[in-house]
Amino acid sequence: HYYSTIMEPLTFTIPQSLANASADSVPEQDTTQPPPLQIRVNQLAKEGEEAEESHNVGFVMWPSAVLLSRWITMNPSVILDRPGGGDILELGAGCGLVGLTACHLLRHHQPQDEEEKQDDDDDNNHVIFTDYNPTVLENLKENVRLNKDLDENRTAVVGLDFFDQADSSHAWIDMKGNKRPQVSLALAADILCYSNDAALVADTIQAALLEGGQAIVLGPDEGFRFGVDEFPDACEQLGLEVQVTSHKANEKGGDERTKQGGLMYDLNQTGYGQGYDFTMFTVDKPITTTKVA
Repeated sequence: HYYSTIMEPLTFTIPQSLANASADSVPEQDTTQPPPLQIRVNQLAKEGEEAEESHNVGFVMWPSAVLLSRWITMNPSVILDRPGGGDILELGAGCGLVGLTACHLLRHHQPQDEEEKQDDDDDNNHVIFTDYNPTVLENLKENVRLNKDLDENRTAVVGLDFFDQADSSHAWIDMKGNKRPQVSLALAADILCYSNDAALVADTIQAALLEGGQAIVLGPDEGFRFGVDEFPDACEQLGLEVQVTSHKANEKGGDERTKQGGLMYDLNQTGYGQGYDFTMFTVDKPITTTKVA
């Protein structure tokens, strides 16, 4: 038997930008930028046998989630100008920082008239948090509630197992066996951990994305995670297009390690040891169907 306890919530300070940043950098906060987002997340402290199981990685925060959250706020068009709009899916959400950041961007940049319009359209513009561990899913619901200025009606928490997606081509499958509509954007931080994850994640992206959709996957480089090297080939075998970029978590200034709101401060909250760099995969699903005039 085991039980879980909720640790003291962590607060992450995610800087914003109205202009797109370079795709190969994760910029630091700048005084000309809008006020940063303040996002709170609970981690789970596990005790007993479940704490010893290596697959229970969703209980705690990981550095890749901090970097990806900062990247999407520096590149807000990825969230705000998705082709065809539609839902956003966070894969392997864990504590949900990336999806919560997307929620905040949608909330803060949504014009008032458009927001009122979407209030009448329950099938559009949701952020869907997914993971496969029931305890993690419950914590995700709590983390949505913890960020009180978010619209809970625009979020959903759904069980998703990568192993269920291989034979699905026009929908992703939740853990109850239901077929779910494909989305325009999938986001994922640190989901490539084992050698078989390359094919599993590629299958999941293929199943989850609409044609013309995009997935952004960021995690430690191949020296620290299995499956990273194999992932581009696994995607290309399914007809997906992949762009690979490298990212570094560079410390700027002598006080960034202790200064609240700095990149290194937030990374340190996740236990980052500065021992590795990161790899980002931008995965596009080509449009293959031809519309009849």
